Amino acid sequence: MTIAVGAAAILGMAAPVSVAAKELVVPVGAPLARAALLKAGTQRYLRYVVKDGHRTAIDIWSRTTSFEERDGRRLVRVSQVWDGAGPNGGVRREDSVMEAGTMRPVEQVRTTIRDGVTRTAAYRFDGTRVTGIADRAGNDAKDFAVEGAEPLFNFVPDSEWFQQLPMAAGTTFVASLYDPGAGKPDRYRFTIAGSARIAGADGRPIDCWLMTTDYNAPDHGVTRMWFAKTTQVMIRQEGDAGPRGHFVKTLLPPEAGD
Repeated sequence: MTIAVGAAAILGMAAPVSVAAKELVVPVGAPLARAALLKAGTQRYLRYVVKDGHRTAIDIWSRTTSFEERDGRRLVRVSQVWDGAGPNGGVRREDSVMEAGTMRPVEQVRTTIRDGVTRTAAYRFDGTRVTGIADRAGNDAKDFAVEGAEPLFNFVPDSEWFQQLPMAAGTTFVASLYDPGAGKPDRYRFTIAGSARIAGADGRPIDCWLMTTDYNAPDHGVTRMWFAKTTQVMIRQEGDAGPRGHFVKTLLPPEAGD
């Protein structure tokens, strides 16, 4: 059974037995049950692939969350930076702005730097539509436009969105998400398969929720993600990297300046 997450489910309140379904549709704009878990700060991840017993680094991925006020609205900003491994590694930056408490997306700016060339793509979210920000100088995506069948979440700050969901064993979250400029909008399913204990950056075991998804590409296998139960911060992610091997993303210890 599929239900829309209304006040009871989204806010984490007790719901009548008749609507205690395992599959929850998360609508854009509804308050998220665990929004209070999203805090200002930075998480860094090492991404690498494993093949034939060898590990090859891809990049260091930093995700910084901050809050701001704009035109009377409280917004959350998630700024991400991928620092490519090796001397020829490129740099990619994603700056996502959403409505605090709901993650209703406002805008998305992507900057890539490779071989000395900088490219910028800036997008605006408006319900079912995502368009290029026409009046932004240097925007390579100013003529972009796409429309979904229903209001869309921004897929780029996915970890921060996951962090605010009411995770519980057996629950499947269903939502429409879109990564601006990539493919088309779609509905995705994310299932809390159960609990697991994995080692953290300091080697100590962490009680986690285990989330699984196939990202609507079952031929590529299932991606698994572990979220600390106390904070719902992502600790680890693993999946199939095709001919490159097995993909791993793992949380690094905080740096002195964090």
